[in-house]
Amino acid sequence: MKRLALDGPVVFLDFDGVMGAGRVWAQNASKRWTCPAGWVDPAMVARLNRLVRRSGARVVVSSSWRRYLGADGVAAVLWACGFVGEVLDATPVIPGDPPSWRGREIDRWLMAHPRVRAWVVLDDLAVSVDLGRFVRTDTQRGLTDEDVERAVAILSSTPLGSLFSTSAEVPVRPEAPGGGAPAAPSRPAPSAGQ
Repeated sequence: MKRLALDGPVVFLDFDGVMGAGRVWAQNASKRWTCPAGWVDPAMVARLNRLVRRSGARVVVSSSWRRYLGADGVAAVLWACGFVGEVLDATPVIPGDPPSWRGREIDRWLMAHPRVRAWVVLDDLAVSVDLGRFVRTDTQRGLTDEDVERAVAILSSTPLGSLFSTSAEVPVRPEAPGGGAPAAPSRPAPSAGQ
């Protein structure tokens, strides 16, 4: 894993259940094959855009998508879906660890980048990280406006506690009433002819 010189805020981003959820899954359920961008909800990309604009954060991909698309491929999917921010990197894949052990991969990335003090994890699964830096999305709803507000608040206040949690349990967020995408380069600005 390459070391990056950075100290700005970071969003550790999952895809399934964060950038795509129930409605998008239902649309794709009967299809034999779809491109990865088809699993990303444009409304959730708009929310992620709002999060990175307001916080100045860059994305580090922690999703299992990085295992088969790589950081560059995930960045391309996000940008194809309208993401305006920067995909900075991806967390390391720890050999032998199941994808659900994201907390260890996030911890390893943070240890390799000690100047990063403001960070938040967006995931729909229980991830063993500092709970004060974790926004658990609802698997069926994905990234909501409320999740964005919580993430911005977390990135705006840098807790002084330990960076790493030893807690493996993450409380399940109650459903809301009415419940019903290795370093990637910055995306170049489109030219006038595109």
